Amino acid sequence: MANNATESTSRVGLELEYGAAKQEVLKRLDVRYQIISITITIAGAFYGFGWGGGAIIILMFPVIGFCLALGWIQNEQRIKHLNDYIYENLGKTIPGLGWNAYIREKAPQTDSRIGTLMSPGIVFLLIHIISIALGLLRSLNSLAEYLVFLFDIALLVGLWIVLRQTIQASGHSSA
Repeated sequence: MANNATESTSRVGLELEYGAAKQEVLKRLDVRYQIISITITIAGAFYGFGWGGGAIIILMFPVIGFCLALGWIQNEQRIKHLNDYIYENLGKTIPGLGWNAYIREKAPQTDSRIGTLMSPGIVFLLIHIISIALGLLRSLNSLAEYLVFLFDIALLVGLWIVLRQTIQASGHSSA
């Protein structure tokens, strides 16, 4: 009798832990898209002001966009950690939790290049590229603009590397 009570208490604790972990995943998914929305909004503001004011304003956005992308990447990694924990520790212990196992085992694996292109993280790269292109269209007239342009190119390369590693590591299975 005492053994059944212990098992029941343990199961309730696991179910509560599963609920809390899944809630955190859902909140982080919401934050993921909020970061993307904020990035798009700020980019639009920089593009608008920069088109009238000069290339330097447009070229300053990638620095901010890079910082927002780092926040998105950190959030994406936490989603992966939570999903791993749910799958490895809770999904195998609590009967009936098959969604994470299904995603890992049954869902088709995409080519890493296609997975990168399908990820919401590609928005950061596209906005970064648009910023650089618009800065060039406005023309670079000063040493400061050339230096910021070169820095933006370096950030673009760094962003591509970090996003690709993050997306490949996460397997893009965050639901």
